[in-house]
Amino acid sequence: MDGRSVRLHIATDITDLKRAEEMSRQHQEKLQMTARLITVGEMASTLAHEINQPLAAIANYNMGCVRRLRSGQWDAGELLQAMEKSGEQAERAGRIIQRVREFVASASPLSPPAASTKS
Repeated sequence: MDGRSVRLHIATDITDLKRAEEMSRQHQEKLQMTARLITVGEMASTLAHEINQPLAAIANYNMGCVRRLRSGQWDAGELLQAMEKSGEQAERAGRIIQRVREFVASASPLSPPAASTKS
């Protein structure tokens, strides 16, 4: 040894590795977006089904009342009962929507934290 310092520098081309990592990240993002869209679609389908049932009942009760009134042969008690049932179904649809609103509000990452109730 003659006392001189020697340095060894090694350079490795990581371009392909960085490109592969970026592609993997993009694929993961697309996969997550697809999963979210599928979930939203399933939720929308379930919600539509849940709301459609009371709406169909309301329509049926109301059409029954209309037919009876048009026929001229109606009983006030039967009409009242049908209209009460129609009202109950409207309230049912409202409760479904309220539960969805509460769920969305509680699940929202942007919603403010609940206020403390300490005295």
